Amino acid sequence: MNGETTSPHNGPIQGKYKTGSLVQDIEWEEQEDIDQQESNVIIQYKLEFLTSGLNELSKRVEEISTKMQQMGLDESIIIEPTIEPKAWTKPEAKKAILQLFKKEGDLGYSDIIEKLGIDLDLIVKICTELETNKSIKSLD
Repeated sequence: MNGETTSPHNGPIQGKYKTGSLVQDIEWEEQEDIDQQESNVIIQYKLEFLTSGLNELSKRVEEISTKMQQMGLDESIIIEPTIEPKAWTKPEAKKAILQLFKKEGDLGYSDIIEKLGIDLDLIVKICTELETNKSIKSLD
């Protein structure tokens, strides 16, 4: 049959196709989609957990503040959170960090956390990338 496949309806079918690679590509894409969905679920769970914890802490601070007032103590030692937690995408965080560097100059990780509320792991990744691209320079 010299490389041709015969169709009962149309006669010989010309051409050869390698399906293994295509099938494998489709399987990888499906697995990547599944992995991304699992990642999104995990991130959402962590965000909900952290938000719940923050709400609980806020309630406790309010209770302590009320008790301090009742006791006649100065409640100014209680520090209110300055920023609301936010789920940052990497592009959003990168843009905000670059803007902060332009505005403030030299910054440490703790400065970025305090001013923007971005997760430390994300800050480290972005700053490493910015340093590699020579957008910022390490002071160490």
